[in-house]
Amino acid sequence: MLLIESVNWGVEDFAFAILLLGSAGLLIELAVRRLKSARARATAGVIVAAVVALIWAQAAVGVF
Repeated sequence: MLLIESVNWGVEDFAFAILLLGSAGLLIELAVRRLKSARARATAGVIVAAVVALIWAQAAVGVF
């Protein structure tokens, strides 16, 4: 919003981003605490990151 005037985020956009990223962080933290192997932890992290990226892309430009 500081560099480009066409980007106009409102309060609801920031709330959505906080909710999405906060949820992802909590899910990764839960996976790290519950899963024993490093491979399972990494897989869970990649899955959470992929889901966050897909949700973010859909919300931003409507990929689907």
